[in-house]
Amino acid sequence: MNGKELAPLMDELRRIHQQIADISYRERMLKRSVLLCESEVLAAKEELATKRETLRESLLDVKQKEHEAAKAAQELERRKEQLNLAKSDREYDALKIQIQLEEKKSDSLADLTLEALASVDVVDNEIKLAELRLREKEDSLDKIKDAQAREIPKLSVDLERARRRLQEAESRLPCDWAGVYNRCVRDFGGEEAFVALTNGVFCGSCNCQVPVETVMKVCSGSAICCSS
Repeated sequence: MNGKELAPLMDELRRIHQQIADISYRERMLKRSVLLCESEVLAAKEELATKRETLRESLLDVKQKEHEAAKAAQELERRKEQLNLAKSDREYDALKIQIQLEEKKSDSLADLTLEALASVDVVDNEIKLAELRLREKEDSLDKIKDAQAREIPKLSVDLERARRRLQEAESRLPCDWAGVYNRCVRDFGGEEAFVALTNGVFCGSCNCQVPVETVMKVCSGSAICCSS
């Protein structure tokens, strides 16, 4: 078998190898997309769990501050009752000062309680957004899994068909070419490793011009390694 007879066979082999590589790539991309979406769903779940824990802690903080504010209010009322029962001016003045301090404390605790309640509202809104993001990620995952379930069986059939075609084409290789072909496929991949000349003078892989003496050897049926 001379170079001109081999060229169509090598082109066929390269096309089949390219088809196999394309199918395999599509399978990998589908599986990778599923893994990526699963990781995004997991991250969204972790974010939501973190927000809910933050809300739980914020609610506990509000409860604590409300309890402290209630105690301060009770203490303020107790001081006011004591003021009405003061037996001397000195006791009266001391209670007035104590009442002023208790009022400042009560006002401060009330402000802190309002701030804590505002924080709860913020976290509650963040939880709603996190829940929305999680639903979106789960919807995307479901769609990609559906696509995978539809496409993978088809790709598997196409891949098996292409491999049978490749086996049949490889069986037509001359014995003296089979060893070189197998080594090239093993080392470089079938879609790029073994190609015919383009327009009779260019390497079909790298498109570099091939020396005339190399062209003559290829045309005579020899397997030549591209120098570039």
